Amino acid sequence: MTRHFILILIVLSTAVTPMSCGRDPAVKQLKSERSLFVFVRIPEPLMPLDRGRKYEDPLDLALKAAKLGEVTGGGSQLGATRADGTRGIEWVGIDVEVQDLERGIPFVKAELLRLGAPATTVLEFSRAGTKVEEVIK
Repeated sequence: MTRHFILILIVLSTAVTPMSCGRDPAVKQLKSERSLFVFVRIPEPLMPLDRGRKYEDPLDLALKAAKLGEVTGGGSQLGATRADGTRGIEWVGIDVEVQDLERGIPFVKAELLRLGAPATTVLEFSRAGTKVEEVIK
């Protein structure tokens, strides 16, 4: 009985090891070699769910529909501690992977403007090994 239990554990651990949460690491690695990272810094103090609803989800849908990339994450930059001990959100960030900078950057800018992002929103990315920062307007 113990031998069967150990065999089941070995089979289960072997079956789960190559995949991480349903994702094949080899596929993720190949994808990241073809895509380019763009960080979007939006000067708007949105809570995480609001950021997702207003920017991340619609931008992700638009990028995927255009076959130009996808949104891969997001976050918030907190400000200094206030007198009452709280910290407000200074700006929000969105992580984007694009397949082609020449088509992807103008597309992301246009979509963000359409979604109501402030004209002072900044895209940060690398072009030919040089760090670039561009405002969306």
